[in-house]
Amino acid sequence: MLKMSRKTVSGAIGLIALILVAASACRGQEEDADDDRMVKDAGNPVTSVINLPVQDNVMFGIGDHDRTMHVIKIQPVRLAFQAGRLYKIRSRTIIPLIYKPDITKPTGGVFGLGDIVIAGFFSPNRFGRYIWGAGPAISFPTATDRMLGSGKWSAGVSLVLASQRKRWLAGLMAFNLWSFAGDADRPDVNKMQIDAFFRYHLGRRWMLVSSPTIVADWNASEGEQWLVPVGGGIGKIWLVGGNGMSFEVQAFYNVIHPETLPFPDWTMRFQVQFIGIRRK
Repeated sequence: MLKMSRKTVSGAIGLIALILVAASACRGQEEDADDDRMVKDAGNPVTSVINLPVQDNVMFGIGDHDRTMHVIKIQPVRLAFQAGRLYKIRSRTIIPLIYKPDITKPTGGVFGLGDIVIAGFFSPNRFGRYIWGAGPAISFPTATDRMLGSGKWSAGVSLVLASQRKRWLAGLMAFNLWSFAGDADRPDVNKMQIDAFFRYHLGRRWMLVSSPTIVADWNASEGEQWLVPVGGGIGKIWLVGGNGMSFEVQAFYNVIHPETLPFPDWTMRFQVQFIGIRRK
């Protein structure tokens, strides 16, 4: 199942070397509590701070023609509603724009909107060392082409579990969706997605980041269900007009993947994110 080319190994070594150089350059800088908090807010899916991440996931080496796929995820302003004195209901929306190549040919493909997913989390007003949230998730059949979506209305449950300390944040956000309506000619949906996240503030708003997306399709046959990437990268936050703007780049290699179905060998992720600043 594991196939790593010499080029893949060389790229991974280069990425690790880049991260170690950045860590050495930033280590020893004076600690800043506001910067630590901003780094964690950028990665916390249930933060009360308004943020807007836009990421392009570039997937390489799909099919016999080594095609490339793009999944651009736009995650608009996350809304929070008060639910009593101690709790809030927070939302996370994912709007995907997808270019899906025709893997049977060396050229050609489809570009358009995919299925929009909204997850809601019931969680405390304020977080200490531990972060949690749970609630419903729903997927809408908004795809502009049948190649880009499931054609199904799906719903399920979502969960966030994380821990934070002075300079780092680590955790996961997961949801499982089951289809309940939609095109009768399309396969039913029973799919889980786990978004793991880790970030460590190196200093001067430089950060180590790792946020792989793990997918399990429970309706697929044995050996075809899981896609598990491993990797990470580096990011930087700048102050722009009294708020934050970050850029991150990450690389992932799929250590577990379908045995026969087409899958990407590896993925590059580029993310730009607006981050609201907590007002004192």
